[in-house]
Amino acid sequence: MAGLNSVEAGILLATASTHLSDAGRLRLRSGLQNGANWADIVESALVHGTAGLLCHHLLQDAGDLLPPDLQSVASEFLASQQRRNASAIQQLFQILGALSNAGIAAMPFKGPVLAQAAYGGVHLRGFRDLDILIREQDIEPTMAVLASLGHRSRTSGLRKRRLLSFYRDTGQDICFAEELTPVEPHWTFAPRSFVAEFHTVDVFQRSSPLLLAERSIQTPSAEDAFILLGLHRSKERWKRLVWISDVSEFERSHPSLDWDIVLGRARSSGLLRMVLLGCALANRMLDSSIPDVVRQAIDADRTCQALVAQITESKFAPQHIETSFQIKRFNWMIHDQFSNRMRYIFRDRASVGLEIYHLVDLPDWLAWAYPLVRGFYSIAKRPFKSKA
Repeated sequence: MAGLNSVEAGILLATASTHLSDAGRLRLRSGLQNGANWADIVESALVHGTAGLLCHHLLQDAGDLLPPDLQSVASEFLASQQRRNASAIQQLFQILGALSNAGIAAMPFKGPVLAQAAYGGVHLRGFRDLDILIREQDIEPTMAVLASLGHRSRTSGLRKRRLLSFYRDTGQDICFAEELTPVEPHWTFAPRSFVAEFHTVDVFQRSSPLLLAERSIQTPSAEDAFILLGLHRSKERWKRLVWISDVSEFERSHPSLDWDIVLGRARSSGLLRMVLLGCALANRMLDSSIPDVVRQAIDADRTCQALVAQITESKFAPQHIETSFQIKRFNWMIHDQFSNRMRYIFRDRASVGLEIYHLVDLPDWLAWAYPLVRGFYSIAKRPFKSKA
């Protein structure tokens, strides 16, 4: 995707919130009247996950300037997203019911839960999969239930010892079924190599009810959900604008959020910088308000400020493939505790991806050699550079 100029980027940022400011409305209408590059804006909104918000504001705040064909396209996009989301929610309820009947405690998070909790409904915020939190001892029966519903894991074919090693490292799986939304069961919130000491048992104990599609379900508490936003978006290096919108909208829709609890839990879990980064990005890019205690913590964290500058400056630049070094450098910087940085380095070196397990089936007595196989495989995949 090509980079955006200041006019197009300004429109994309202005429409990345549920509430459009007067200045944002003026910018949107001016863009329609003065020939902004709408092909680039729409493409970027699709890439960044904010197309629903863009269509909503085009219809709500500039409908009188839209040609009939564009009104139709925007309306159909929102209706299509609403249908997909509603279908996925019914799929989620079916899975939760089947897990409950099997005696398995399960709790959805992110996806439709986030859309409802942060945006007040599921029509403006799309999602790609259904994330469900389970306990580690329930992995095997959960996978059996999902298989009975037609979902197939990407780990099919792995021997049990290799499967257990993979599950220990990743803390999740992903299951697919034809014409259904992918399902991701989680028993930890991040891969072991990422070093996130935020424990599922505690999140289960602190859960609270949420009304989703007129049905009450248990979900992470508001404070836990906000911390998880920082964790999961930091894992992906805040590449999509909608992830910053999530933070802004969650703050706006939860004015009674207990910031002392948020910061205390994040600090004790080694996730403080991840949470602060989300708040700082929402403030810088979407003009989201943040309390003084959060602002003071951001001001005291120079690395957080450097990451904010790095992300905001590159957000709408031409896309490029990140190098392994760039990814590892970000992951090093995002940890605010030196001990966690060192654990990340050592665990990352020892982690083995699913591709390697499928590529080579070592006997159990040689399982220790998988990191070496990964190293050789990485070298073999590097493009050969001629000296000519």
